[in-house]
Amino acid sequence: MKNIEYKNSSEGEDLLHLVTNIALEKKARDPVILDLRSLSAFTEYFIIVTALNTRNVYAIVEEIKNYLKKNMDLQPLSIDGLQECTWALIDYGYFFVHIFDEQTRNHYEIEKLWSKARVIEYNEKAALEIRQKTEKINLDNVSEINEKLSTD
Repeated sequence: MKNIEYKNSSEGEDLLHLVTNIALEKKARDPVILDLRSLSAFTEYFIIVTALNTRNVYAIVEEIKNYLKKNMDLQPLSIDGLQECTWALIDYGYFFVHIFDEQTRNHYEIEKLWSKARVIEYNEKAALEIRQKTEKINLDNVSEINEKLSTD
């Protein structure tokens, strides 16, 4: 698994926007990104989204996990909650992704628990830029491999 290191916080935040974008493309709603760096020792950021239903919780988890593995060589440290799929948690170390069904999100009100955290406004432009870069890098790698195979 790749270790995530960033030169500056905006570079790290771009990844948060990308993950949020992936969830939104899978029909997630109400995204919230929380900066916990001044409040927490166990992670730096939370991404919180609401899924349409339990199947959608699972689909969002799978899409995020597969995209980050394929395009950025990132794998989660752990994934919890897939048995019932009312609240799934993907742990990437420096950020966690919480995917709730609506009833569970309303019950736990996680944003209220972390109300002192700075809210980062979702930036679709940043998400699309990093998505374009990661997908181009992945396509370039495939082209290089194909060229090598054809010359061998």
